[in-house]
Amino acid sequence: MDVYLEGGAHLRRPMRNFLRRAVGNDINIDVDACRSRDRAIARFGRVSSPDSLLLIDSEGDDLHELRQTVASRARLPGVLDRTFFMVQLMEAWFLADRETLQAYYGPRFNPRILPNNPQPEVVLKGDVINRLSEATRGTPKRIYHKTAHAPALLNLLNPTAVYNTCPNFRSLVDFLRN
Repeated sequence: MDVYLEGGAHLRRPMRNFLRRAVGNDINIDVDACRSRDRAIARFGRVSSPDSLLLIDSEGDDLHELRQTVASRARLPGVLDRTFFMVQLMEAWFLADRETLQAYYGPRFNPRILPNNPQPEVVLKGDVINRLSEATRGTPKRIYHKTAHAPALLNLLNPTAVYNTCPNFRSLVDFLRN
């Protein structure tokens, strides 16, 4: 399965490994890190293979409208069934696994600052980033930085924790398993 990802090249291998751990290593997954949402949609739109999918941040947008936008831009049959979202953004997945955050950032990590919501996907994008930055501020790794920290966090993240708390991630994993 080819995954067209909104995100930089630094996320390609960690995202592939995370998705493989989530669905089982026997499923072949390749990630094309396309940087921007627009570029990911464009590359996905040029591929006619049913063995491809699009994975982008929702960034708070209405998912139905966003799916329709993707469908009109990609102009592929079955595109709606192969479009998945990191709601509101990938970092919401990190909120689903606070144990990994604690282990990665160490004893000075402050989990009490994180949103106290059992459903990370409903936390607004700005709150996810701001609270994650605040919770990590006093750690040796310093405040959360996507380029510096996200690859390592994806490599450590517990896919089961994310699967159990993030319905959109669950849909992605279930699609990949079938």
